[in-house]
Amino acid sequence: MLASVFLLSTMILGETPVHAHYILIFGHQDKTDGSQPDPKTCHSWATWVHADENHNINESFTVSWTGIHGVKFLAGPMPARNLDLPQTLERATKRGLCMKLWGPYRIDEDRYQCAKKRHADLEVGEATGSLKYNLWDRQSRNDVKDPSFNCLHAILDGNNQMVDLNNRYGFRASQYFADLFLQQGYTQPKQPEDIWVWNALRPEQYQVSLAASP
Repeated sequence: MLASVFLLSTMILGETPVHAHYILIFGHQDKTDGSQPDPKTCHSWATWVHADENHNINESFTVSWTGIHGVKFLAGPMPARNLDLPQTLERATKRGLCMKLWGPYRIDEDRYQCAKKRHADLEVGEATGSLKYNLWDRQSRNDVKDPSFNCLHAILDGNNQMVDLNNRYGFRASQYFADLFLQQGYTQPKQPEDIWVWNALRPEQYQVSLAASP
């Protein structure tokens, strides 16, 4: 009976229950005209959000793993930084790059907590130098003594997996995340009403387009 009353009240008020956990997937690159982007301008990152029933964001964190010297093709492992969302948006804007968002997507609490642990591990790895950035990480990402990996695997390993991305980067890599996570049940299908999450996070000075996504 109480459940029925609650459902009726939300219908009358035009409200929908707020989901608790979300992921937003981003990418940036130098071109959007369909031509091949310069890999040195490409980056993928993700932000996770915990919200309450009043549309307040209680917590958010970002995995935006990059080398302190940027993308260097032949540099090998280098000291890494894990940027937060405003830092990543600011860096892309200063470089005149195009940014795109996939999501927000709903996820469950277990996957949120798994990503939160990954973020904490990256923060420690950055501070201590025990985790590094490496663009070409096919061998080094599994190195037990001195692991290093690129931005893509920094995100994917938050889902306890390492995936061969088949030379995807920039928007293609971010789209791959969105498709893969949906196929594997990491995310739920996109709900249009959940755009409030991005609106609550978004710094107004940055231009980020919304991707056509599942």
